[in-house]
Amino acid sequence: MRNIISLLIIPLLILGCTNDITNNSIKVDIDTNDNVSIYDFFSNIEIVKLDLNDSSVISYFGKVISYNDMYYILDYRFPVIYLYTNQGKYLSKIDNQGQGPNEYIQISDFEIDTISKKLAFVDPTNSTLHEYDLNGNFKKRTPLPTLNRSYYKLNYLNSELMVFWTFDYDNRVKFYSLTENKIVKETFPEEDNILNNSLLDFSYGNFLCRPVSNIVFEFTTDCEIKESYKWDFGSLNNDMKKLYNNSETYSKMEPHAFNEKVRSSEIVNYIFASNGGNSTYVMTQIVRKNKVINVLHNKKLNKSFVFEKTKENASFFPIFWTEEYVIGKKLETENSLDGCLPDEILDDRNRAIKNSITEFDNPILIKYYFRNK
Repeated sequence: MRNIISLLIIPLLILGCTNDITNNSIKVDIDTNDNVSIYDFFSNIEIVKLDLNDSSVISYFGKVISYNDMYYILDYRFPVIYLYTNQGKYLSKIDNQGQGPNEYIQISDFEIDTISKKLAFVDPTNSTLHEYDLNGNFKKRTPLPTLNRSYYKLNYLNSELMVFWTFDYDNRVKFYSLTENKIVKETFPEEDNILNNSLLDFSYGNFLCRPVSNIVFEFTTDCEIKESYKWDFGSLNNDMKKLYNNSETYSKMEPHAFNEKVRSSEIVNYIFASNGGNSTYVMTQIVRKNKVINVLHNKKLNKSFVFEKTKENASFFPIFWTEEYVIGKKLETENSLDGCLPDEILDDRNRAIKNSITEFDNPILIKYYFRNK
């Protein structure tokens, strides 16, 4: 996404861990910890303080999309989609929860069709697709084909075709024609077990990856799924055969105990926590031995960078990628903003914004602007 100026090429070649791409495989040593600066990738960091009023109390960032100088923020817990300007001014919200003809019960995911200029989300409870204009005005509600289990995630492949990720384990992927209102192809069968309960969002483009698999898949307008690239962590790669052979045992474990063992690397060496990228970078975050590790690969330099924090002691948790910037957030588990926003990386204006934020404010967005070529 972000382009690095030529002056940074030499420092990056020195700092980056040795790796290469062979057959779309990105080789990385995840047990290294590179001494990288936030400025190796970004030119400046901006805090977006979101208005707080009686109509806009955000509980949790389920998903954020930045488009046309606006932020669309899904709060899973209510569920509501908030609309803000790029300066953080509250505009409106989609809040039609109920069981009426134009209402919904839940929102599991939403997306924006940038061609037709509309927003759509899926209600998994009653298998319906809801469409709104980009100002949050209702357009239509469409019943989706009945499945054995619920719809979950969605993505526009173009203005006429969507792809759904579902909990129908016979075929988890459904390619859906918006013009014909029907599923035109379904694929990706897999067994129902605790290892397959979730996936990462379509965090950039039409790419998607799974919690324990190194493969990043790409969905095409030809209704195909292809392996776009994969992470190769050498001897530390998860043993997928062992995982699936023991999946029945894992499925019987109490969920909290299972998650603790996963995070501590007792069951798997790592688990993928997020995924992102643009024309310059691909990135993943893994949880390994109870630590969140960033793996950022510069495709143009063919170099990867592995770090928990930058040398300014800044943590980094991206949630939305563009070519110009990436949006990040503060994790709920962090006690203060100092962990992701130490004063050293902020200019005077943003330092003042940071110091004005209280525990009673809405969560903030953090915009990291990539360096120019």
